Amino acid sequence: MTSTTDDIGDPFVPPLDAHQARMPDGEVFLWQPRPTIIVQKASGVMSRPLAECLEDFCREVLAPGVHYRVFADFEQVTSYNRDARELQTTFALEHLDALEAFHVLISSRDLALAIGAYKHEVGDQRVHTYSERASLIRSYEEAMRELLH
Repeated sequence: MTSTTDDIGDPFVPPLDAHQARMPDGEVFLWQPRPTIIVQKASGVMSRPLAECLEDFCREVLAPGVHYRVFADFEQVTSYNRDARELQTTFALEHLDALEAFHVLISSRDLALAIGAYKHEVGDQRVHTYSERASLIRSYEEAMRELLH
């Protein structure tokens, strides 16, 4: 994922210090712009190794008694392997007390089906899906503003 001039002002452009993992068919970036906000940006195939990277990052930052909101730009994710989804579902179920909401931008049909199964397991009220970037950005900006007040 390379930056372009269109990325200026896009909160989902990974900062230079973002954690990242790359596989031949996909990559993921993770960072925390605020202590209770986790951002994920992925492209290609969401495979088990990339899901493990997401899990490892979250395991490191989640603190007891704290509620987190996750914002994921998965617009460029083309497919989501079943074992990756199952790993992330298990992790989410184990940490439901900490994961307040998961906001995800999707565009592929495969990913929509995978996220639908994830929502069923984790709970519709926690998982918010977006089909357009502007809506995800509005939700992200609202969450960031709430933390300032």
